Amino acid sequence: MINAATDVPATSPDGPCLTPGEALAKLFLANADKGRNAENDVFVEELLKRRRVIQALVNPGE
Repeated sequence: MINAATDVPATSPDGPCLTPGEALAKLFLANADKGRNAENDVFVEELLKRRRVIQALVNPGE
């Protein structure tokens, strides 16, 4: 089964669940396979922004 919103294979309630990292990797690779490089660029930018926010919370003086 494919999730129409993301073109990523959906897991069934009976099947194995994906970790968040696995789900993000599948989304990234699905975008790459379809030539959606601009979408992956935005995806990576958002991941970097979130990492910076988390780092700022952990190390507020830096």
